[in-house]
Amino acid sequence: MLFGSADRKQLAQITQITKQLGDIAGRLQNFAVDLATLKQQVSDQQQTIHRIGQDTALLTTGLAEIKTAARDVSARLSDLVTVRPADRAAGPVPAPGPRPSAEAEPDAGMLRAAAGIAHATLVAHRDTWAFLIEVAAGEQHFHVPGQVDDHDGCVSVRFSGPSIVAALTGLARVSAETDNPVTRAVADQIRHKITAAVREVVDNPRTDGDGDPVRIVIDDRTARREPEETPPRPDGA
Repeated sequence: MLFGSADRKQLAQITQITKQLGDIAGRLQNFAVDLATLKQQVSDQQQTIHRIGQDTALLTTGLAEIKTAARDVSARLSDLVTVRPADRAAGPVPAPGPRPSAEAEPDAGMLRAAAGIAHATLVAHRDTWAFLIEVAAGEQHFHVPGQVDDHDGCVSVRFSGPSIVAALTGLARVSAETDNPVTRAVADQIRHKITAAVREVVDNPRTDGDGDPVRIVIDDRTARREPEETPPRPDGA
C-alpha cells in the first residue's frame, strides 16, 4: 500500500505531539527537582528555627542563673560590709544602737518631678558610682547608662527620669534597712544630693522653653582660699 500525503501529514502530527509530550515531560522533571530542592530548604529552615529556639531557652535559663548568683553575691557582700572580720573574730556582734532618724522619704510630688527630668548629669567619684549601681540595679525602672565618662578618678553619667526615681527609692530602702552606719551615711548623702537637684527643678521650673541642664554633683569641697599677702619687708632686712 502506498504511503500517501495524508499519511505523511498524520505522521507529522504524531511527531509534533511526541515532541510536545517530551517537552512537557522535561518540564515536569525540572519541576520535580525544584520541588525537592524547595522541600530541603524548608526542612533546613525548620531545623534552624528549632536550634534557635533551643539556644534561646538555654540563654534564658543562663540569664536567670546569673541573676540568682548575682543576688547571692550581693547578699554576701552586704554581710561582709555589715560585719567586719575583727568583729567576727571577737565574738557575737552586739545589737545595733538606736538608729538615727533618716531624711524623710520623697513624697509623690517629688517623685513625679524626678520622673519628668529628661536627663540629668551625675558627677561623682567612681566608688560612689559603683555604690549607686549596686543599690539601684535591682530597681524595676533603673537603666544602667550606656556611656560613662571617666576623668581623674571621677565619672560623668547621664541619667533619665525613671532612673532618678529608681535611685531615690533604692537609696531610701537601703538607708532604712541597713544596720551599718557607713552604708547608711553614703546612701543618705547621695540621696540628699539627688533630692536637692530635683527640688531645684521644682522651685525654679523652666518657663521659656530653655534652662540650665540638671547636674547632680557629689563632690563636697572647702571654699577656695584667697592667697595671703606677704607683708613688706623692712628696709635693710
